[in-house]
Amino acid sequence: MTAQLIQTCIPLAGLILLGYVIARLNRVDLKSVATLAIYAITPIVAFGSAARLEFTPALILLPVMTFVMASCIGLLSRFLGMSIIRDPHQTGLLPVACGSGNTGYFGLPIAMALFGADAAGIYFLANLGVVVFETSLGYYFIARGGLSRREALIRVARLPVLYALSAGLVFAALQITLPDAAVKLWDLCRNAYVVVGMMIAGIALAQSEGFKLGAPLTLTAFFGKFILWPLAAIGFAAIDPFFDVQTHQLILVLSLVPIAANLPAYAAVNDAPVRDAALLVLASTIFAILALPFALPALLPLLAQ
Repeated sequence: MTAQLIQTCIPLAGLILLGYVIARLNRVDLKSVATLAIYAITPIVAFGSAARLEFTPALILLPVMTFVMASCIGLLSRFLGMSIIRDPHQTGLLPVACGSGNTGYFGLPIAMALFGADAAGIYFLANLGVVVFETSLGYYFIARGGLSRREALIRVARLPVLYALSAGLVFAALQITLPDAAVKLWDLCRNAYVVVGMMIAGIALAQSEGFKLGAPLTLTAFFGKFILWPLAAIGFAAIDPFFDVQTHQLILVLSLVPIAANLPAYAAVNDAPVRDAALLVLASTIFAILALPFALPALLPLLAQ
């Protein structure tokens, strides 16, 4: 398992490095790339993933539970951050930084490497709650940093991924089979989703001035992401009567991924601190690449007992 995780993490780190090098050698418009990812690639991936799900009565509860968990962790982290961080733009990053995660670009390849392609559907369903939190409540606080409450809500309402997810769930509920051309488009965008998403972090880093992160922001983000989320996942597995061991293990994978690579993209389109967002992604990704190959093999068996 450790070898599989190392082999999966290295290409993801390579994509960040590639984005960094390209942006250092060429003039790359981060906001345009981020807009492409948020408004084109991500909605297609979200729609196809939701439309291909096979629902059971118990699994319908899964995204509800992960949404509640993500919301509680994100809001608690923001509350903790407000007591030690003065910049409201920085505290606005914390709900997505802590409550969400790089569940798609980073977590999906790891989940499939450990549990096989058949586990992807359950993983996407668990991830659905996190995505809904990230693109609604989490995105609201990033936009809220420099906008009024009404303006921030308007920006949330304009995110196409919310409507793509809703349409996909309707297709799944009605058991509508996607045509082959749509499946092919989804497959192409799924690969691009990982590549572009990880490279956005590298591009943002290349355009940052310096690599210094403030200790209050870093400590709060890491505490929420790598302490609160895994504890919530383990606690959920201990008391949950509905789901099997593999589902609990997939939620643990979901909880241990680094900070969402979408964070710099969201910051870029909302004039939030892109540099801080990119450095948080970099620091958490390096930490996850070094720690996950050893942490997951130690923690996953605990959930099987």
